[in-house]
Amino acid sequence: MNLVLQMISIGIPTYNQADYLGLTIESLLKQTVRPLEIVVSDNWCTDHTGQVLDSYKEYIKVVKPQKHLTMMENWNFLASQLNGEWFSLISSDDLVLPNFVSDFSQAISAHPDAALIRAPYEAINADGDILSRRSSFLAKKVRSYPENLYEQIRNTKTSFAAFCVNTQKAKNVGMFPEELMLFGDWGLWLKLSKAGDFVTLPEVTSQYRTAYRDKQVKASRHLAALNDRTFIRCNLIPSLSRGLFTSSLNAYGASVNIREALKEKYDDVEDMKMRDKALQCLYGLKSTILRRMIGLVLTKLYRIRTIK
Repeated sequence: MNLVLQMISIGIPTYNQADYLGLTIESLLKQTVRPLEIVVSDNWCTDHTGQVLDSYKEYIKVVKPQKHLTMMENWNFLASQLNGEWFSLISSDDLVLPNFVSDFSQAISAHPDAALIRAPYEAINADGDILSRRSSFLAKKVRSYPENLYEQIRNTKTSFAAFCVNTQKAKNVGMFPEELMLFGDWGLWLKLSKAGDFVTLPEVTSQYRTAYRDKQVKASRHLAALNDRTFIRCNLIPSLSRGLFTSSLNAYGASVNIREALKEKYDDVEDMKMRDKALQCLYGLKSTILRRMIGLVLTKLYRIRTIK
């Protein structure tokens, strides 16, 4: 068992979250079983992150890219610095519970060929108060391909706050897609679906901090989220599977994203143009699937008539 425990690397990508970073590191140091390593990627922070990291230099390794990176680039840079056969990335304002490493390690021992292991988590506010317990009823204990792909198409069923991924399998599929601004983790889960089983743990292992960011910051993320969903639905998912069932689920997801996008109002002309471009792609996806379904029905009816 000890050999299995030494397989997990923990990475913390951070940018200007010094007020929470120390708490994140402390939660990792309180594990019932220590991970192989704790590595922090300082993405050229401009706050007092450096002082926080210096106070933990005996327990962690700090890496820094050559220049400031996008969020997905930083995730990939950090992942490339980890040595474990499995790895998990933890946001620098989130917390892990003492059972995080031990629970994931036991799951790795039981499912060594899995590609992804995930767990429920608790949403907390700025003060650490628990707001809710979050899990997905679709995320069964073990899901194999294509079911693990289907479950992810509507929306991600795996939280960035509670996952552990097989390093080699993640490298084989290309790691986090850098075309995405916010949902690179969702992109990786989709790509991993063919690489192995997705295993879901029963117990909460971490806490995701939410409901504290400035409302203006939240609003600025809506357009980035729409563009990410558009790329995933119009480019990534079709590249993984073009089956009718996959396409139908994807088209339904696109219709949901269209309704969400139409609710958002943008005053900036360029933002409006970006939104309209994204909507055009999503409408095109729905139209393509509808035409294909009609064509299949007509073909089937023609065959029945020919047989008669």
